[in-house]
Amino acid sequence: MTTSFKQTAALWVLFIAFTTALYSYFFLFGKHSPDIGKVSVGEPAPEIELTTLNGKKAKLSDFKGKVVFLNFWATWCAPCRQELSDIQSLYQKMVEKPFTIVAISVDSTGPEKVTEFLGERGITFPVFHDPNTISAKQFGVTGYPETFILNKQGVVAKMYVGPRVWTSRSIVDSFEKIIKE
Repeated sequence: MTTSFKQTAALWVLFIAFTTALYSYFFLFGKHSPDIGKVSVGEPAPEIELTTLNGKKAKLSDFKGKVVFLNFWATWCAPCRQELSDIQSLYQKMVEKPFTIVAISVDSTGPEKVTEFLGERGITFPVFHDPNTISAKQFGVTGYPETFILNKQGVVAKMYVGPRVWTSRSIVDSFEKIIKE
């Protein structure tokens, strides 16, 4: 073997080792970034800052004392669109109870597009906008839709990945039980 071949081979080995180490570091430790988490049932929900579609600010803690149906969704997400009318029905069914919907759109488009989308579908429940997915990262959302049910103290009581029939008797009964706690 020639010296230049040995040098080239050594450089490739170093490059592969460095790339593997860098990838492993980000894969193993990247999720520990302060803005990324994963909540679990029984843990307090992280405090998140919310922005309504018309620009008003709120915090998740503003809803303490109510059971919170926290739903992460997007207009481009087919399963999200599929469950919107059912969430609207749930909202209308539970409006007189200490229960609220907090739907967070992660659309990167402006709030005007989300407002138009909701208006076309007759959606009236509270919707917030998080185009940078900061709140989704804080909750460790893995896909859309993803829903967290928070009890009146702000603790995660249930988690759902994927769409559901939110007005099914078993789901509504589970929410009623959390309201009574």
